[in-house]
Amino acid sequence: MNAGLTGPAKVRHMTDSKALYMNNFRKMRRINFALQGGGRRRSGLRRLTTTQSGRNLDKQISEVIYVQCLSTYGVRIMGKIKVTSCGNIEGLKVIETKVFGDERGYFTETYSYRDFCEAGIDVKFVQDNQSSSHYGVLRGLHFQINYPQDKLVRVVSGEVFDVAVDLREGSPTYGQWYGVHLSAENKKQFFIPKGFAHGFLVLTPIAEFAYKCSDYYHPNDEGGIIYNDPDIQVLWPIPEDMELTLSEKDTRWGTFAKYEQDRKVRKGEA
Repeated sequence: MNAGLTGPAKVRHMTDSKALYMNNFRKMRRINFALQGGGRRRSGLRRLTTTQSGRNLDKQISEVIYVQCLSTYGVRIMGKIKVTSCGNIEGLKVIETKVFGDERGYFTETYSYRDFCEAGIDVKFVQDNQSSSHYGVLRGLHFQINYPQDKLVRVVSGEVFDVAVDLREGSPTYGQWYGVHLSAENKKQFFIPKGFAHGFLVLTPIAEFAYKCSDYYHPNDEGGIIYNDPDIQVLWPIPEDMELTLSEKDTRWGTFAKYEQDRKVRKGEA
């Protein structure tokens, strides 16, 4: 994939490049990026030429494109994320960003407000959190009652099984859950909108978990549902050798039935 590359910006594994820039050339086998002389422009952009070649093609076709230069040694391919819906639960999304790797390692843009808006996730995040947990730690199922939060969660080290439970009144999937494996290796992110309970189980010796929130943490507004609720029935992937570790608070959360009862009381329906 890197044959014919020149200059310092050697970028490997550009598997989606032809879809990004040359999708009209269906017979293209590979794209070589060649840096064309000249200094950096005021806008921070450098001029690149994409050269298309293929076994059965007689000529090369060049198209001038512009990409933002991140550093002397790399380029940024802008504006592309993959967003996958989560079954029939509206609003939940799994996000995959493009990863660019070479002999030094990799680069990925984990968040771009512009790209997320284009994907229909127009959320202003105001707080970033990060936690470290060991194998067998289960945190959840948590939510804020009066100050609900949108969350964008990911794992920067290790692996977790991440779960969201639909608590949106009137939702056709009310009380249903969805789980996804998030790891430093797969680099997936999980977008959880307001109105969901959230929790995760750590599957590796250590996992570092990072997440963005659309509202601040309000310690007097915490709500929760017990992780092994008999009605929700989350299928946590708990190996036989795993001993769960929960906080005292997480062992004392009530059931989903209790949550519904409390909700009716708050609304004056009980």
